[in-house]
Amino acid sequence: MPARSFFRIFSSWVDRAGYFLPGSTAGNLDVAGVPVGDVICFEVVYDDLVRDVVRGGAQVLVVQTNNATFGYTDETYQQQAMSRVRAVEHGREVLIAATSGVSAAIRPDGSVESSIPLFTAGFLDPLVPRISATTPGTVLAAPVEWVATGLVLLALAVVTTTPKLRRRQPAGAPFRSHAADDADPDDDEQDPA
Repeated sequence: MPARSFFRIFSSWVDRAGYFLPGSTAGNLDVAGVPVGDVICFEVVYDDLVRDVVRGGAQVLVVQTNNATFGYTDETYQQQAMSRVRAVEHGREVLIAATSGVSAAIRPDGSVESSIPLFTAGFLDPLVPRISATTPGTVLAAPVEWVATGLVLLALAVVTTTPKLRRRQPAGAPFRSHAADDADPDDDEQDPA
């Protein structure tokens, strides 16, 4: 809890927050001999945190979360979408364990294999592949993201600064509006009734 003494002025609840410190190694766990990359719900947003666990040897990614605060909003689905991106980016199965949100098993291609809805007790029993292969997203990482971002910005700059080309009429041709091109030729006929 940053600035604990300051926020204690407003509420004593800040003392319920733990004393978390950043670690010096990737958040990998050994679960029955399987190297598992462990990230907390909001950490799935950060490229480098997820990349670190994969580079640290994770063959499976696990995202644990509690979405109770967000109720029936779309937050849990946004988090699931980010987890699907990570599955594809790193070519790993992603397991989301949620106490109140959507729990899911996501395949390395980003498809949702199975899930449990919001605020529903249950369990999943997916067959989880152990994958050690690396992907370009894992190996090349940030440089690819920066190049892609630069190309998108360049394309936006070109599109927004280039004057629009005008449609020219052939010399000597009578003026025709574009609306006339779209008109239905049968509109001029009158209904005999």
